[in-house]
Amino acid sequence: MQQINRQLRILVVDDFPEMRTGLLQALAKLGFESVRAAEGGLDAIRLFEAGQTFDLIISDLNMPQMSGLELLNYVRNINRLDSIPFLMITAEATKANVLAAAEAGVTDFIVKPFSMDQLMLKIERLRRRETSIN
Repeated sequence: MQQINRQLRILVVDDFPEMRTGLLQALAKLGFESVRAAEGGLDAIRLFEAGQTFDLIISDLNMPQMSGLELLNYVRNINRLDSIPFLMITAEATKANVLAAAEAGVTDFIVKPFSMDQLMLKIERLRRRETSIN
Protein backbone atom coordinates (compact mmCIF):
# COMPACT_ATOMS: atom_id res chain seq x y z
CA MET A 1 0.00 0.00 0.00
CA GLN A 2 1.20 3.48 -0.90
CA GLN A 3 2.23 5.90 1.86
CA ILE A 4 -0.11 8.90 2.17
CA ASN A 5 1.48 12.22 1.26
CA ARG A 6 1.71 14.28 4.45
CA GLN A 7 2.35 17.39 2.33
CA LEU A 8 -1.30 17.52 1.24
CA ARG A 9 -2.74 21.02 1.41
CA ILE A 10 -5.89 20.54 3.46
CA LEU A 11 -8.66 23.07 4.11
CA VAL A 12 -10.81 22.51 7.21
CA VAL A 13 -14.14 24.37 7.15
CA ASP A 14 -16.23 24.48 10.32
CA ASP A 15 -18.09 27.28 12.09
CA PHE A 16 -17.53 25.75 15.53
CA PRO A 17 -14.13 26.88 16.91
CA GLU A 18 -13.63 23.80 19.08
CA MET A 19 -14.27 21.47 16.14
CA ARG A 20 -11.89 23.43 13.90
CA THR A 21 -9.18 23.35 16.55
CA GLY A 22 -9.76 19.65 17.20
CA LEU A 23 -9.49 18.82 13.50
CA LEU A 24 -6.35 20.93 13.11
CA GLN A 25 -4.76 19.18 16.10
CA ALA A 26 -5.80 15.73 14.84
CA LEU A 27 -4.40 16.40 11.38
CA ALA A 28 -1.15 17.69 12.91
CA LYS A 29 -0.89 14.53 15.05
CA LEU A 30 -1.42 12.50 11.89
CA GLY A 31 1.58 14.30 10.39
CA PHE A 32 -0.10 16.72 7.99
CA GLU A 33 1.90 19.92 7.78
CA SER A 34 -0.08 22.17 5.43
CA VAL A 35 -3.52 22.66 6.94
CA ARG A 36 -5.62 25.84 6.84
CA ALA A 37 -8.89 26.56 8.59
CA ALA A 38 -11.91 28.56 7.50
CA GLU A 39 -14.65 29.68 9.88
CA GLY A 40 -17.35 28.79 7.38
CA GLY A 41 -18.19 28.53 3.70
CA LEU A 42 -17.90 32.26 3.01
CA ASP A 43 -14.45 32.33 4.63
CA ALA A 44 -13.43 29.35 2.49
CA ILE A 45 -14.61 31.12 -0.67
CA ARG A 46 -12.47 34.13 0.26
CA LEU A 47 -9.45 31.81 0.42
CA PHE A 48 -10.28 30.34 -3.00
CA GLU A 49 -10.77 33.81 -4.48
CA ALA A 50 -7.40 34.86 -3.06
CA GLY A 51 -5.84 32.05 -5.10
CA GLN A 52 -5.28 29.53 -2.31
CA THR A 53 -5.09 25.96 -3.57
CA PHE A 54 -5.91 22.79 -1.68
CA ASP A 55 -5.63 19.05 -2.25
CA LEU A 56 -8.47 18.16 0.12
CA ILE A 57 -11.43 19.98 1.66
CA ILE A 58 -12.89 18.75 4.95
CA SER A 59 -16.12 20.61 5.71
CA ASP A 60 -18.93 20.44 8.22
CA LEU A 61 -22.37 20.02 6.67
CA ASN A 62 -24.38 22.22 9.03
CA MET A 63 -23.08 25.77 9.21
CA PRO A 64 -24.86 29.14 9.33
CA GLN A 65 -24.60 31.63 6.44
CA MET A 66 -23.40 28.94 4.00
CA SER A 67 -23.87 25.22 4.58
CA GLY A 68 -21.33 22.60 3.67
CA LEU A 69 -23.67 21.53 0.85
CA GLU A 70 -23.70 25.08 -0.54
CA LEU A 71 -19.90 25.19 -0.30
CA LEU A 72 -19.70 21.84 -2.09
CA ASN A 73 -21.92 23.17 -4.89
CA TYR A 74 -19.69 26.24 -5.20
CA VAL A 75 -16.52 24.11 -5.37
CA ARG A 76 -17.98 21.71 -7.94
CA ASN A 77 -18.96 24.64 -10.20
CA ILE A 78 -15.49 26.26 -10.36
CA ASN A 79 -13.22 24.60 -12.93
CA ARG A 80 -9.99 24.93 -10.96
CA LEU A 81 -11.65 23.54 -7.80
CA ASP A 82 -14.10 20.95 -9.12
CA SER A 83 -11.83 17.92 -8.79
CA ILE A 84 -10.68 18.56 -5.20
CA PRO A 85 -11.76 15.65 -2.96
CA PHE A 86 -14.43 16.88 -0.54
CA LEU A 87 -14.96 15.10 2.78
CA MET A 88 -18.22 16.12 4.45
CA ILE A 89 -18.50 15.93 8.23
CA THR A 90 -21.93 15.50 9.72
CA ALA A 91 -23.65 14.47 12.90
CA GLU A 92 -26.84 14.00 10.86
CA ALA A 93 -26.24 11.41 8.16
CA THR A 94 -29.87 11.35 7.12
CA LYS A 95 -30.85 9.87 3.80
CA ALA A 96 -31.83 13.31 2.49
CA ASN A 97 -28.47 14.85 3.46
CA VAL A 98 -26.51 11.96 1.96
CA LEU A 99 -28.50 12.05 -1.28
CA ALA A 100 -28.23 15.83 -1.64
CA ALA A 101 -24.47 15.76 -1.06
CA ALA A 102 -24.01 12.78 -3.39
CA GLU A 103 -25.90 14.59 -6.13
CA ALA A 104 -23.70 17.66 -5.57
CA GLY A 105 -20.54 15.57 -5.93
CA VAL A 106 -19.32 14.90 -2.39
CA THR A 107 -16.39 12.51 -2.35
CA ASP A 108 -17.10 10.92 1.04
CA PHE A 109 -18.68 11.41 4.46
CA ILE A 110 -17.45 11.02 8.01
CA VAL A 111 -19.98 10.94 10.84
CA LYS A 112 -19.40 12.65 14.20
CA PRO A 113 -18.06 11.55 16.56
CA PHE A 114 -15.06 9.99 14.81
CA SER A 115 -11.56 8.93 15.82
CA MET A 116 -8.20 9.98 14.37
CA ASP A 117 -7.91 6.48 12.90
CA GLN A 118 -11.24 6.87 11.11
CA LEU A 119 -10.20 10.29 9.79
CA MET A 120 -6.90 8.93 8.50
CA LEU A 121 -8.64 5.99 6.84
CA LYS A 122 -11.04 8.35 5.05
CA ILE A 123 -8.16 10.54 3.84
CA GLU A 124 -6.24 7.49 2.60
CA ARG A 125 -9.33 6.24 0.74
CA LEU A 126 -9.93 9.64 -0.84
CA ARG A 127 -6.34 9.87 -2.04
CA ARG A 128 -6.36 6.29 -3.39
CA ARG A 129 -9.59 6.98 -5.26
CA GLU A 130 -8.15 10.19 -6.73
CA THR A 131 -4.91 8.47 -7.72
CA SER A 132 -6.77 5.65 -9.49
CA ILE A 133 -8.81 8.20 -11.49
CA ASN A 134 -5.81 10.28 -12.60
